[in-house]
Amino acid sequence: MNSEVIHKVSEQRSRNMSAIKSKNTKPEIKVRKVLHSMGHRFRLHSKRTS
Repeated sequence: MNSEVIHKVSEQRSRNMSAIKSKNTKPEIKVRKVLHSMGHRFRLHSKRTS
């Protein structure tokens, strides 16, 4: 592969990866809201180890 092809691939990959959100997606938020409405309380990123 020449560097031009690699550059185009990396630009496309960069756009794709920036569009992918790993946290707080709509389905994740919906599940958290349902759990919260059912009375479940939790922390997403607790510092507590035990």
